[in-house]
Amino acid sequence: MTLFLDMLAIVAPIFLTIALGHGVYRLRIIGDVFIADANRLFYYVGLPLLLFHVIGKADFARAFNGAQVTGAALAVLVLFLAALAFSTVVCKTPPERASFTQAAIRGNMSYIGLSVVWSAFGEPGLVASGVFLGCMVAVINIVSVLSLLVPLGRAAGHGLVFWLRQLFYNPFILSAMAGMAWSLAGLPMPRVLDETLGIVGRMTLPLALIAIGAEFRFTEFRAGLTAVWAASGIKLAVLPAVAWTVMWLLGVRGVELAAAVVLTASPTSGPSYIMAAQMGGDKVIARNAVLVSTVCAVVTYATLLTALKSLL
Repeated sequence: MTLFLDMLAIVAPIFLTIALGHGVYRLRIIGDVFIADANRLFYYVGLPLLLFHVIGKADFARAFNGAQVTGAALAVLVLFLAALAFSTVVCKTPPERASFTQAAIRGNMSYIGLSVVWSAFGEPGLVASGVFLGCMVAVINIVSVLSLLVPLGRAAGHGLVFWLRQLFYNPFILSAMAGMAWSLAGLPMPRVLDETLGIVGRMTLPLALIAIGAEFRFTEFRAGLTAVWAASGIKLAVLPAVAWTVMWLLGVRGVELAAAVVLTASPTSGPSYIMAAQMGGDKVIARNAVLVSTVCAVVTYATLLTALKSLL
């Protein structure tokens, strides 16, 4: 019961923030113009700077665990391909397939995942998560862009130049690569830059949740619900199970295994909605996947942590 209440305490503020966004929209404190501008701000400025900050501060040279990162990255790639194939079964249009595939592999590792790691494993868990999180943020953002580009690019008949431009000019990929280069070069993060990026990061995620709530419509909640439940099942159960198996086979054990599995089991992240909205995905499926997977994460995390703690 205590474990369930801990999970509820982690997840509840996210839903309350989303509810706040819906409330202020209904009260006409914010409107559609603000939401559109905010989504562009998150996509081109807020989230890229947040990614650069998280990855740039990770000490790759000292704490990199190749088996841990490789195992999780392989799991993400396998599930990306599987979700992409399965999207043709549960979705009808390219935008729906794009949002479904991204929702199935992109998790809220930095916000919910780290909170669960801290609650369950304390400081050792955070130490085991730092560089792993930086690597996986880069991997997942690249795969997330592909998950949107593949269905949408095929539908529009775009050629190689389009694909290369979308990959190399995407703000998420550019910021992730810049952060990794910064870390590998051993450059210090000046205090002024560190605190500035910290302020931007603390601003971006809550406002992204408010934007999700502002655009939520009860009349649209049933739309694409089969795809939403399928994506949530892949994200919360199948992906962490595959990651656990692969990392175990590669020899990862103890807190490093537990922390990595917890992070891969995080529910679909709010930024997946921002990316879907800006790149032409289905916004309803993207938004509902965040809500449904976050609710279900209370149960899946409680079950997962019980299993993991029995091995430690």
